[in-house]
Amino acid sequence: MKKCKLILVMAVCFSLTACNKFLDEKADRRQSVPDNLEDLELMLDNAFDLNAGSGVVNSSTDEFYLRSDDVEGLPQIYRDPYTWAPQTEAIFDWQKFYKAIFIANTVLEQLEKVDRASDPVRWDYCKGAALYFRGYNLFQLSQQYAPHYPGNENSPLGLPLRSSSDFNKVVTRSTLKETYDQMMLDIRASMPLLPSKTYPPIRPSRWAAYAMLARLHLLLENYTQAFDYADSTLAVSDDLMDYNTIDPSPEFPIQRFNPEVIYHIMDDGALTAGYTLVRIDSVLYRSFEEGDLRKKLFFIDNHDGSFSFRGNYTFSYYLFHGLATDEIYLIKAEAAVRTGKVDEALASLNTLLQHRWAPSKFQPVNIRDQDALLVKILDERKKEMIFRGQRWSDLRRLNRDPRFQITLRRVINGQEYTLPPNDLRYTFLIPPQSINISGIPQNPR
Repeated sequence: MKKCKLILVMAVCFSLTACNKFLDEKADRRQSVPDNLEDLELMLDNAFDLNAGSGVVNSSTDEFYLRSDDVEGLPQIYRDPYTWAPQTEAIFDWQKFYKAIFIANTVLEQLEKVDRASDPVRWDYCKGAALYFRGYNLFQLSQQYAPHYPGNENSPLGLPLRSSSDFNKVVTRSTLKETYDQMMLDIRASMPLLPSKTYPPIRPSRWAAYAMLARLHLLLENYTQAFDYADSTLAVSDDLMDYNTIDPSPEFPIQRFNPEVIYHIMDDGALTAGYTLVRIDSVLYRSFEEGDLRKKLFFIDNHDGSFSFRGNYTFSYYLFHGLATDEIYLIKAEAAVRTGKVDEALASLNTLLQHRWAPSKFQPVNIRDQDALLVKILDERKKEMIFRGQRWSDLRRLNRDPRFQITLRRVINGQEYTLPPNDLRYTFLIPPQSINISGIPQNPR
């Protein structure tokens, strides 16, 4: 246990080092900005900075719990969001995602100085990838530091929208509508510039752009568009792994860059480095029935009555936060049932589940009632998407519907902590250092 806690601390120290390195790089950027396509492409292959998910946002969800003594061993950066307390330490996600936007803006600016005719395919890829990275990282920021969009369209508490690499340029908070308009614009603009698919999938593709737009439109409750973009995604490739063919004996049984992966993002691993300390919510674990192969592949028995998660699409303890076809089948199913397309919803859901169950145990879902089918789809989404970094977004959006509202609870050393539906704490505080430097308004409490 001490070793696991040490790994947690080391991971956070590594994040601190990376942030300091970024500040040093910023001071020297004028001396090192690339001015040719080859170097700009290399900047975009920087997976450490551009393909990073949020390690912090997982800490606030209802997918897991920690024992009281393990909470005490957590670094403050993860302990605060675990109990939905005001963050007393800097939240590195703010800086991390804006660093990715800075890199994207630098590439976009430098491309204007490079003749497209010298290599049009590479030039187009660089521009498309930079636009995609900027839009995707705006999305990641919005799920933590801006209110949920539907119902708050006119909120002035959107994100600062940086379209320049000049950090001296004063930028205020945009409206929430402007924030989502910008990320949509960036992702859509990337589509004609990107190749249909890429390998490895750390590189953006048109496939990834379709998938991201499906996710965004589901979040915005634009269900017709979500269905259409999910359909477009699966038209590029609709591969699903048959979990019957996966050997459950390795510590991490699911391969990285497997056929389902559309776009590879992973978190920093700091929370899950000691992954046996992170215990799966017992109600969630029991929801996996016998014959559901996810129960065997996703979880490891801690031999104390608890279970931990191991089903990452990273072949390691790092959590997969990217886009994959299983999510797209679920988006298509949910969007279909919400628009009255029961047959399409059932087809999408059953296609996914057939690849997750033992053949002798699989019974196709045949629920014709729309409300009951929606409940089933959302239940399957929670199981399939466990630790994918999307549960926080799902809680925010589903809390708008009284049917799906839940109050989150933690008990630590006998003290109960709660997070009611639609609480202001569903929006993280912006790091105080950024507020002090920029003067932008803080999120309310």
